[in-house]
Amino acid sequence: MVIDRFPVGIVVETKSPRTQLTNEGITQLEAYVFDQHTHNRSATVAVLTNGEVFRLYGVIGDLRKGALQTQVLYSWKRSELGDLAWVSTIAELLAREPNEQGRIPRVITRRQEEMRRKEEQLHKVETEIQALTAERHHVDEQIQRLQSERTVIVTDLCRDSPRQGRPSRPEGWRSYAASPHILRLLGEQGAQSKSTAAQRQRLDEPLVGKVEGVSNQQAVSFALIKSKEAGMSDNVKRGGIIREVWLI
Repeated sequence: MVIDRFPVGIVVETKSPRTQLTNEGITQLEAYVFDQHTHNRSATVAVLTNGEVFRLYGVIGDLRKGALQTQVLYSWKRSELGDLAWVSTIAELLAREPNEQGRIPRVITRRQEEMRRKEEQLHKVETEIQALTAERHHVDEQIQRLQSERTVIVTDLCRDSPRQGRPSRPEGWRSYAASPHILRLLGEQGAQSKSTAAQRQRLDEPLVGKVEGVSNQQAVSFALIKSKEAGMSDNVKRGGIIREVWLI
């Protein structure tokens, strides 16, 4: 459909309701725009729709082949047409009065400038996010390295003697093969308090059947019980089963 009796031509390409709006549809719409967007027109508005989704394009000045898809101003769904503020926005580009009064080219230009500013803002935000993400990865690596070093030191101290200022721990916890590995894993996972506790599953998976002397979950449970008795770790039980663990 083409409306060309006003200063700004309006071209509409419609598809069946279940048809996706593809590049082929944009190409067809662009061909109609080329036919209507002559030098004596200041602007052309084009709409591509399947009755459910609408895309509105605004062309000012020369249009290069294949460039219409870069001229999109708005995209909306039919359900949004119940919003009067949104309808008013679209009417600035499609209604008869602004067309007859020659306001549409200014509306298109204003929207294009607005979109350019938003794209610049988006680029700035994405650049900052990338920089912060890289910095965070570096910090995370440093934390993991320090946690591993701390775990090694803590494990060595536990082998040598009780920590200063704490009562002697029962010797039984050292006899469980899983004990030093549990301390190491808790340190690596940053489980330093109840709020940062490690899930029990994250201890079982790397230990059961993979560490000598740890053939089942029961072996991990015994080590956790003894580790708690020794003041090395604490845990939360639910349903009689240890669910969360952390260093103390």
